Amino acid sequence: MTASAMGCGSADALVRIEARQAWAEAGPLIAAALRGSDDCADEVLAACETGEAWLLASTRAFGVVQPLASSDGFDLLIWVAVSRGARDCIAAHLAELERLARRVGARRLAFRTDRKGFARRMPAGWSVRQVLWAKDCTRPIVSGAVEDSMQ
Repeated sequence: MTASAMGCGSADALVRIEARQAWAEAGPLIAAALRGSDDCADEVLAACETGEAWLLASTRAFGVVQPLASSDGFDLLIWVAVSRGARDCIAAHLAELERLARRVGARRLAFRTDRKGFARRMPAGWSVRQVLWAKDCTRPIVSGAVEDSMQ
């Protein structure tokens, strides 16, 4: 399926914009996309304002990318990506994001998600590089062995 067939024409390129300039529209969409994750929209906005991350926009999507250190250089992390209503519009921008990653010297284009459905939707060339295991630390400790050794 072409980008035009998905509702994102090739003339609909991503451009880097100032976060405050578009935050009235982008902020609520980004906040909704981050709901349930460890990140929040205020953190994304702050990173964009300091230059640690870049807010990208097209007429149909917003994305935030961030250089992320890796063992062999850095990756360009797609921190958050949201469509402005067009279905699968983000997929139409993947080639453009890959070109951006190459242009800035990133080794890889990467993203994180806890949504298992992405494994079925990713195009050829994507692979799992890391799995994150997490333990809820808000509950009482079952054994105090580590805690005792820290005192």
